[in-house]
Amino acid sequence: LQSKRGINAEYGVQMTTNFFFNDLGKSAKDLFKKGFPVKNLVEHELNVKFASGLQFQGTATKNAKGRIVTGVTHTIPVTGYPLQLVVNALQDPSKGITGKLVYQATDLAGLKIWIGANVAHSENLNKAPLPKRHVTFGAEYRHAHWATSGFFKYILDAPKSRDRQPVVGGNVAVSYNQFSAGAIIENRLAIEDENNELTKYGLTFDYRMDPTLTLTAYLLNERDEEHESAPPKQILGLSAFKRFIDFELATDVSYDLNTPGDENPVTLNVGGAFHPHIDTTLRLKFDTTAKTGVSMEQALNKNSSVTLGMELDPSSSKSAKFGVSLNLNY
Repeated sequence: LQSKRGINAEYGVQMTTNFFFNDLGKSAKDLFKKGFPVKNLVEHELNVKFASGLQFQGTATKNAKGRIVTGVTHTIPVTGYPLQLVVNALQDPSKGITGKLVYQATDLAGLKIWIGANVAHSENLNKAPLPKRHVTFGAEYRHAHWATSGFFKYILDAPKSRDRQPVVGGNVAVSYNQFSAGAIIENRLAIEDENNELTKYGLTFDYRMDPTLTLTAYLLNERDEEHESAPPKQILGLSAFKRFIDFELATDVSYDLNTPGDENPVTLNVGGAFHPHIDTTLRLKFDTTAKTGVSMEQALNKNSSVTLGMELDPSSSKSAKFGVSLNLNY
């Protein structure tokens, strides 16, 4: 198990061209989103690797509503063939059972083809606006200087015609020296009385000034699927990530072009991670709405770590949230 300091001394995917669209600006996004286990009261993760190449990952989560979510992932090398299979299954009482089968060609590095499916519990099918039962086909390819992926989601059943519209999407990212750029798009296809609808598109540009400093500019237009009547978010943003010896700092400022007139369209996020000891990480984040998150991650030994997190949100009825996460690797 690498220490946090050892991991942070490397620049990760940002210094390579072997990335996808979502990896652009990832270092800054991770400081805002990762390491704060407050969405679930308790999280457990178990990772096991065998000498034969078989890998097993198990997760169990208890959320604030008392629901227990479990999942397993198997990576299986196929003897005699240049491929391996990744089998993933996730069981969530509120969403049903999700499975995914991934084909990875070992003789053509970077190529993956997958099929996934979701089977909802019948009693939950009509309780949410999002489609529950669907099948997804997808593929991705990584090259030395570019990467691309795409998917097609076919809806098996849903209560409303809009939710039965098939969805197609894709993204591409390219890199040249210190510059990287990417684009993403998702579209609902016409069906019955519903027309084609562009639900998401975005552009991102990265500039790596040096191995410790990255600037990212982005444009993102995305509709909130849970609030169909709300206008789509159209966000222009700029983020920066800086790594010091024992500290990382990220800032992000964004402007929503579709913000109602009585709301502030500008959002500022600041996040940081400090490593006072080789096995300890302290994290802090806050934004212009006064929402604040703090967490501490402690490595217990070479195979396990525990993270304690808390989030304060003055604008929410539940102003304080707490969580704990336990990670085991063997």
